[in-house]
Amino acid sequence: INVGAAISAIYQEMSAADEQERQKARQDLEILQKAVKYKLSQFEHRLHEIFLNPDAVAKTQVPGLRALRMSRYSNVGIKGTPEENVSEVIDNYLSTGRTGLSSEASLKDGFKKIVATTLKDILSNTDAGEHEKDAFFVYVQHNSVIRLDVMLWRWNFTGKGFSDKYENVLGCVICTSIVDVSALKTAEFVYLISEYTGRLKTSSQGP
Repeated sequence: INVGAAISAIYQEMSAADEQERQKARQDLEILQKAVKYKLSQFEHRLHEIFLNPDAVAKTQVPGLRALRMSRYSNVGIKGTPEENVSEVIDNYLSTGRTGLSSEASLKDGFKKIVATTLKDILSNTDAGEHEKDAFFVYVQHNSVIRLDVMLWRWNFTGKGFSDKYENVLGCVICTSIVDVSALKTAEFVYLISEYTGRLKTSSQGP
């Protein structure tokens, strides 16, 4: 979801009846667009720092080797849409490279719920102003240990926003990286494999 495209759409909705108000709204939207891009660039820089300093990161986290795939998304949203927007983004992101197996689809759906639950506090936050959250998840996919980083930035307008329906802007960076298995402790590796096997059995059994 490209914030430029979203803001362009809002431009078209603005009434030309009050040109002064229209110009002010356009300026505010342009500032907001720059703010989103800046914040997402900060997120990407933080991820690059993780990859550049794996030994330091490994003391507190399970680090990824390097970015296999990194995507950024942003959008101006209406009331109640942040959770839906992020759910769609995660769904589309995780769908890339799928084989189409039903068991794989079930695993992805279950994992998506875990991600959405972790991010629920920022997605449901309606307090005015700036909010951000980052989280990482380690799981098994395609016989590899994967790290998924999700970083969210949200700005809630103090009033109605730029129109009667737009109330927030949401930016998101998602990154996938492979974990060096040799960096995992035996207990950590056994846990991941056991968790993956358990989910696979559950998905194969069906409801």
